Amino acid sequence: MLDVKDNSRFFKQALKIKSDKIKSAIQRALGEASAFQVSAIRDRTEQKGKDVRGRPFKPYSKSYMLARRKRLNDPSNQDTTPKNFVDLNFTGQMFSALTFTTRPSRGVVFFRSAEQTKKALIHNEGRGRMPQREFFGISTIEQKKINAIIGKSIKKALA
Repeated sequence: MLDVKDNSRFFKQALKIKSDKIKSAIQRALGEASAFQVSAIRDRTEQKGKDVRGRPFKPYSKSYMLARRKRLNDPSNQDTTPKNFVDLNFTGQMFSALTFTTRPSRGVVFFRSAEQTKKALIHNEGRGRMPQREFFGISTIEQKKINAIIGKSIKKALA
């Protein structure tokens, strides 16, 4: 007589636990990757004056530079350290509105207010007299780092 034991119930339960761990790890990784991207955009733009491809932004116009100098003398100005490069930061409101959220299968980087979204779009695409200064995007190097963040989290969940 042959005695067969069915352990499929235990296997199914173990698989469900592992699946839940992976889902949780993916959500956590998407959050980490999104936070990394917000930080990378801010750093690249405000601290280095570089676009998404690592190139310096087109210079400010002479009239804007005059307005900016005048603004530096205003005590309510948040940008008290004048820089020798274009940093897309006049009042600090646009980058203060830059944030992220996660969905089940993706991270979303966005601006919290419609006004700041519009301003970012004008800078990013270059509209009217505004030259294009593409800052809102993911560089090749940043994409590799995001892949590493997600891969590390999933690998840890599978261990």
